[in-house]
Amino acid sequence: LSSGINAEYGYSKGYNISSSSVCLSCGNPHPNLLLTHGSLVCSLVQHKEAVAKKADASYEMTKPMARYAEDDDYNSLMRSKTREEDPMAKFTEKKKKKKSKKSKKKKKKNKKKKKYSESESDSSSSDSEPEEYKGPAPPNRFGILPGPKWDGVDRSNGYEKLLFMKQAEKLAMKQEQYKYSTAYDM
Repeated sequence: LSSGINAEYGYSKGYNISSSSVCLSCGNPHPNLLLTHGSLVCSLVQHKEAVAKKADASYEMTKPMARYAEDDDYNSLMRSKTREEDPMAKFTEKKKKKKSKKSKKKKKKNKKKKKYSESESDSSSSDSEPEEYKGPAPPNRFGILPGPKWDGVDRSNGYEKLLFMKQAEKLAMKQEQYKYSTAYDM
């Protein structure tokens, strides 16, 4: 291996493999290796994974050792992992499947649109924007607008309305107090 000696590996299946038939990309000895691109590989998929792993490792080595909260690569890596104890794991899997289905449908629609006319590409961007409710809506403390299918009926318990009335009363009281404090007799 290191001194150029071909080592023999014995296996229970009855064949011997020399170190010259060890896969260079993943390091696994394999009896029927393929010769591609001047190196021995177990399979194309394993070779691609090994090359990707080496490239990822070299990319990670260029970064500093300390990780901070704003490290985008690390954050995206951690978000992409699914954990067993995560109660939302099933929901996120379903959501990812739906997104992939929607993106496939959009791609098919875009291909069909491009076939019919090239000028409609500008209008396709407005299709991706979410719909908004058009009409008067009661204010809330978070400033959230109602959804597009809201029927206009306020089904709250009246807390928001009371909260805004008290805030308005406090503001009016402060303004009135300011006026009296700054007024002078002539």
